[in-house]
Amino acid sequence: MRITDLVLKIKAHEHELFHGALLLVVTLGAFGLGYFAGLDKGRNPVKIVFPESVGVTSTPVIVTPVEITQPKVINNNPAPTKQVVVASKQGSKYHYPHCPGAKQIKETNQVWFNSPAEAETAGYNLAANCQPQ
Repeated sequence: MRITDLVLKIKAHEHELFHGALLLVVTLGAFGLGYFAGLDKGRNPVKIVFPESVGVTSTPVIVTPVEITQPKVINNNPAPTKQVVVASKQGSKYHYPHCPGAKQIKETNQVWFNSPAEAETAGYNLAANCQPQ
């Protein structure tokens, strides 16, 4: 096959080749847009905190959610003391913070108590594999 024969075949089918190339470009463009749109999933958004909530009087401060989150206080209890125990909202057992079960409770499901007695009053029992240190 000579080059002139190849050129003639291409010219005879240039309409189909154009449509194929166009389809390829559109497909790759759509894939790229979908890929780039998914890159920011799972990232924390940036929040703008106005001066009165931060204690600054001049300009707004831009902080990430990690910087503005407050310590979790559940049941309006004061900050944890020496005999703190933790339980899961869905569970029936409480744990001391050093126990393996305590480390498996997601932060969003944690319920903190100031004493084992307080946890038992709330209906929780001490986990079998967890003892005070």
